[in-house]
Amino acid sequence: MTVLDTLEETGLTNDTIILRFADHGEGGLSHGMREKAYTAYEEMIHVPMIVHNPKLYPEPLETSAFYDHRDLLPTILDLAGIPDPESYGIGKSVFPVIRNPSQSVKDHTIFSYDDVFFLPPSVSGGHIRAVREGDWTYAVYFGLDGSGLEYELYNIKNDLGQMTNLLHGTPIRDTKQEWARLHKKLTDELVVSANLPNDFAWPLQPALA
Repeated sequence: MTVLDTLEETGLTNDTIILRFADHGEGGLSHGMREKAYTAYEEMIHVPMIVHNPKLYPEPLETSAFYDHRDLLPTILDLAGIPDPESYGIGKSVFPVIRNPSQSVKDHTIFSYDDVFFLPPSVSGGHIRAVREGDWTYAVYFGLDGSGLEYELYNIKNDLGQMTNLLHGTPIRDTKQEWARLHKKLTDELVVSANLPNDFAWPLQPALA
């Protein structure tokens, strides 16, 4: 707490924007799991991002705007007044959201996870790419050699606990259409982020049969 105490002692707290964040969520025994790995459930991928400044927020406020850590660098640069902050990375500055939590700068966010320490490379749960948009979470699980491709799709509005994978069994037509749309959106984002797997051809569309 030395930095925060020093800001208070020197009267700089009101002129300092403090960002608090984490690199992952926490299972907390939801879905019977703990810690941070191997799923794209909301409790795992919903990372905290807290902005503190007494002048900006004399009372606590919340936002439902999307953010992911690709946005951290351009946001910090924007806060520092650097011109064209989004030219320094692939994220978007969420400074407009910091100024007005009712605003939004993006309609989705993506999530990526790779276990390079514990699981064999072919195990699908060790590698995940996912997109979160509106009420939807769509995730692709895969082994590094392309084996074990698995898909999950959840509608969080209707299934807050993410207990029913809509792609299990034989999806209905509307679900297949949503699947195809979100798969393309995720793929496009992975191309921009240079985050497609290197060792196999990523499916350009899911197997809708």
